[in-house]
Amino acid sequence: MNLRESRIRFTILFATKLIPKAIELGFEPAFDEVTNHGQTGHMVGSLHYSGCAGDLLLYKDGVYQVKTETYQELAEFWESLDENCKAGYRWGDGNHFSFSPKELFGGRK
Repeated sequence: MNLRESRIRFTILFATKLIPKAIELGFEPAFDEVTNHGQTGHMVGSLHYSGCAGDLLLYKDGVYQVKTETYQELAEFWESLDENCKAGYRWGDGNHFSFSPKELFGGRK
């Protein structure tokens, strides 16, 4: 899988699966740092810079949900969509969702 294919797959899954699932779970989702081509604000080599990671903010009754645990069900759903879907919930970054084929990114999240 090349970078173009990965970016497209990530975008389609994010838009057609992740966001609708967040809404189904009763959240108001909002984009945050879906891509970052300025290469600032994330660790070196972040998948945000490649267009294969995004942060999805969740609001409930107008209140931003900051606890990583709040993202658990959505994170597990994301990871079930494709073996390359990784969720920041696993390492304390609840709102981070990425698409990371090993052959392209070597296992980065």
